[in-house]
Amino acid sequence: GPSLTYHDLRHVYDLKPAHVAVVTVNDAYRHFPHAQYRFAADGSWWTSRFDACDRTKYGGSCFTLEYGGPSHVPKLDYYQGAEVLSDDPCILATGGHGGYAAINLAYLLGAKTIVLLGYDMQPHPTCGDHHFQGDEPGQRHPRYHLWIPRYKPLRQALEARGVFLVNASRHTAIPLDAVPRAIIDDIL
Repeated sequence: GPSLTYHDLRHVYDLKPAHVAVVTVNDAYRHFPHAQYRFAADGSWWTSRFDACDRTKYGGSCFTLEYGGPSHVPKLDYYQGAEVLSDDPCILATGGHGGYAAINLAYLLGAKTIVLLGYDMQPHPTCGDHHFQGDEPGQRHPRYHLWIPRYKPLRQALEARGVFLVNASRHTAIPLDAVPRAIIDDIL
């Protein structure tokens, strides 16, 4: 999200890979080129960022939900209904968007604590951008009003499975009763 800062990014760079795994969503891979996992829900995103899954440049794992991307990017299935969380390693609950699906992916990859960073769920207050790297021309308007209410049930489903979800984003529209907040410096 637009509140992400280079200070936040530096913290992630300084983490020890043996203790933490990073899942990047969409263009965040440009800021975390050595993340263990790259995720983008839209198959067409992969074809417009051909470098994101170039096997000669990246040795981590890539995932998508839709066809249309390169053949070597695994396509996971996803729930189209009201499923809150998937326990099936081949299916993700999406909550209507890719960031939510990435949380489900992190859970399926074995995370016990999932820290959201740059997860604003709202446009930047001055420039109106929805993403740290800026918005793309013709981008659909995010449906935050539909997505935000899905986070409390998601957090509860994760906690029932022994997984802690925390939002370390500097600015977020997700209420505290849905996902607790923390400062990235305190978490790390």
